[in-house]
Amino acid sequence: MRFKRLRNRRTLALFVAIGVLIGVTALLADMDNTVDIKKQDKADLLPLVTVENVSAGEQSLVIEAYAEIKPRWVIDLKSDVSGVIVRMHPLALAGSRVRKDEPLFVIDDIRYQAELAEAERACREAELDQQRAVYTTRVAQRQFDSAGAQPPNDLALHLPQLNIANATVKAARAHVKVAKQQLDHTVVRAPYSGYIVERHISPGQKYMAGDLVARLIDDSHYDIAVGVSKSDWQRLKHPIQGQKVSLFNEQGNAVGKAVVRESGGYRDEETRHYIVHLYAQRAEIDALAGDLIKVRFQGRTEHNTLSIPASALTSNGSVWWIESESTLARGVVDVLSHNDDRVLIRAPHNRAEWQVVAMPQSSYLPGQNVRTTTEAAW
Repeated sequence: MRFKRLRNRRTLALFVAIGVLIGVTALLADMDNTVDIKKQDKADLLPLVTVENVSAGEQSLVIEAYAEIKPRWVIDLKSDVSGVIVRMHPLALAGSRVRKDEPLFVIDDIRYQAELAEAERACREAELDQQRAVYTTRVAQRQFDSAGAQPPNDLALHLPQLNIANATVKAARAHVKVAKQQLDHTVVRAPYSGYIVERHISPGQKYMAGDLVARLIDDSHYDIAVGVSKSDWQRLKHPIQGQKVSLFNEQGNAVGKAVVRESGGYRDEETRHYIVHLYAQRAEIDALAGDLIKVRFQGRTEHNTLSIPASALTSNGSVWWIESESTLARGVVDVLSHNDDRVLIRAPHNRAEWQVVAMPQSSYLPGQNVRTTTEAAW
């Protein structure tokens, strides 16, 4: 009986030991899983950074500046005659396009017709006096020739009177030209094709010589004055005179090309920018006078440059990139040019391949460990 109780105790102890062993084994397995989860969680806590792989190389700079298109010719139409406005051309209104030499306004010309008639009468009278003086001089010369004598002076041949008669005819003919010109100026015409942007007179109005009639702008030739900063001026590919530059509207769409007419002859007094003058034909560009455009110049070629997304450049001119072992690095860079959504910079170091952070965050720290991806975070 005693032996039986002893065997039961041993059996119970064995089962207890087996149970403890199983429990310890399970506990150790659970702890190992917990460590793995903690390690995984720690890895997942590293920031995910979107990068773009770029290569350093040789690239041409692009210099951009904004300017306004202006008409080459702008004139305030005036007339040098006075009178009542008796007629207006149907197109002599603000906003109308007129052709060269097209009549716009007519001033009462009765007085100028009378002045022309009087000038022509005086001219004919002077021409008659001239003929008389010529005849008198010829008669006097024949008389001296018949007598075989030489005239003592010019007065004997009436030459001073002839010279006066010739000068009087010349003056009378000039008066006729002036009278005709004034009569022509009673019709105000467009000196070139373009648009009337302002009108200052109306039918029946008394017009005084020298008063403003209308303002006319040219619509065939455009001039564009572009201000270029000193740093951009040094990056241009000189000489730029005669080069063609691309023009873009405010939406970024190409509207045509212009030619550099003059450049760098002076600097703006306020901005201290170099002024580059361009010209363009209206038929060659899809833009109007008064439009604000973006002008794109081709710059010189630079070495060891990176073309990065514009979002990679911070407000203080810094760029973040990935160093070895997936750590962040930052540096202030030399921005060479902007081109739409890309920025051309000089590489911070002499290295061929770079991983540039596409959208840096203010929470980043130099030397911080990160995870990288080439896919956009959004």
